[in-house]
Amino acid sequence: VVMPRPAYTAPTGFAAYKQYLAGRARAEGVREVTIQANVPGLDLNRRVLELDRAQALAAAARERFGVAVGHFHQRPVGPHPRGSVQMTVPTDRFGDVATWLAVNRAGLTIFAHASTGDDKQDHTHNVLWFGPSEELNLSIFA
Repeated sequence: VVMPRPAYTAPTGFAAYKQYLAGRARAEGVREVTIQANVPGLDLNRRVLELDRAQALAAAARERFGVAVGHFHQRPVGPHPRGSVQMTVPTDRFGDVATWLAVNRAGLTIFAHASTGDDKQDHTHNVLWFGPSEELNLSIFA
């Protein structure tokens, strides 16, 4: 007995969007996405608590997805308005990591941008925010 093959069903919703993002990134030569988990710069106690949460989030992402975790900045760096922890995600894992971060960000603001070599474009157009977006210091790109 030959069983008919089920018809292909294209993914819908967020699954389709994840596939679209990965395909677009590959087509445009994007090799990785940089993710910043921003840490508020309010009072010291809150900043320490938020930095602890950002470090825990980064450690969990590294353990679950094998992403590279970079520096933990306690002050603003580059165009970023607050301290942050940096994670670097290969584009083929970005959809899964982004989905997980959206659900597990623990109230942190997450800023993700492509790494194409055009820093201004990456920080202004090739971006995705989880949580409230923030104004970046774009004067460094002048």
